[in-house]
Amino acid sequence: MSLNEPAAVQLRAIDAIRVNGASLSAHDLFSSLRRNLRLKPIMREMIAESLISQKAIELGVIVSDKQLQHAADSFRRKHRLHSAERTESWFRDNGINAASFEASIEANIRKELLIDAMFAEKAVEDFRRNPQMYARVNLAIIQVPSDELARELRMQIECEGAEFAELAAQHSVHESRFQRGRIGHVFVAQLPKAIQPAFLQQQDELIGPVTTDEGSWIAQVESYAAADDSAATLAFIKARMFEEWISNQLSVSVIEFPLLDFLEC
Repeated sequence: MSLNEPAAVQLRAIDAIRVNGASLSAHDLFSSLRRNLRLKPIMREMIAESLISQKAIELGVIVSDKQLQHAADSFRRKHRLHSAERTESWFRDNGINAASFEASIEANIRKELLIDAMFAEKAVEDFRRNPQMYARVNLAIIQVPSDELARELRMQIECEGAEFAELAAQHSVHESRFQRGRIGHVFVAQLPKAIQPAFLQQQDELIGPVTTDEGSWIAQVESYAAADDSAATLAFIKARMFEEWISNQLSVSVIEFPLLDFLEC
């Protein structure tokens, strides 16, 4: 295969999959991912990995052999890969080999080390500045398209004794309707910004209607838990800061997708 051949021709010459003897080329594979809107998300994951690697090099973040071995051993225990045979079988089932397995483990550790290096101190500072944002609430919600309908549903709850869970299942357009409105325990910071003040100022059992970007919300609060700077809380703050950093990097980086020019469909 000549390097002078058009890239599309080269991709067609690579067998990616065989089905009953029929070959599907690398071009077919990439085209299928593109048609099903899965190629760009995969490419964006690769971009994020590249940005993480670049930043790790800049900050001198290095994964030690000891960290790598510990993480690999933990992974094997979690997935019951207690023998070389079971490990090799798992590799085959998932289409990887020992090298790609180690690379994946190393990438995950590098990401966690980078998050700590970049945001550990900032997370503590943010918690101290805004502790009320990290109180936990256990709640259920009803999300509907209009404030008028939300007010009507609240009236049914307060004046007619309607069950919140039943109304959530019947009227809510939020995905939690499949759990009868139940969201469970969340940080105040995870809620839509428009509704956060209601949790910061009072501890009512029923909140709303409040207009959010997603619709009008009514929230039923089962319990509040005061903020604490536990490892779980700080991990949440660091993860949120990291996602904001990645999002910013994606917006300012020069990113091109030349592969897409070689795919015909």
